[in-house]
Amino acid sequence: MFPAVFEAEVIAFDLHGVIDHNPRFFKPLLKLLQDAGRTVVIVSGPQEEQVQNELAALRIVRTHHFDEIYSIVDSLQSYKVEMWQDNKGTWWANDEDWWMSKGKICRDIGADVMIDDHIEFKEGFPDGHPTKFILFSHYWKEFFNTITGR
Repeated sequence: MFPAVFEAEVIAFDLHGVIDHNPRFFKPLLKLLQDAGRTVVIVSGPQEEQVQNELAALRIVRTHHFDEIYSIVDSLQSYKVEMWQDNKGTWWANDEDWWMSKGKICRDIGADVMIDDHIEFKEGFPDGHPTKFILFSHYWKEFFNTITGR
């Protein structure tokens, strides 16, 4: 049903709402994908250091479960997009820049598949985009079955 998944070499996962939703499920899945020779990347909102720390708290570690982290905040800052912080230190950007960002990141890194729980990011993956966007809330069981051959 998802031809892009069968041929995926670079698979991107969101942290918040996907991996952290069920780390007991995703931790072995990430390892399985890496062992199968896939490149596994994390594409998430916060700065890379924060994502790294949150993954470490879940005992999900670079080289064992994933290859790279790509941060929306770091990416938007590198493109000189206007951003601001609230009183809690959380970074913000306008909605269009934020929701389009994962599509741009995935295009730039050559991701074949992006698994995310926010449908709003789908607008960054229009028809013809090289990355297949999979909405986690609807397709996670089918994705797991496809990858494991069940």
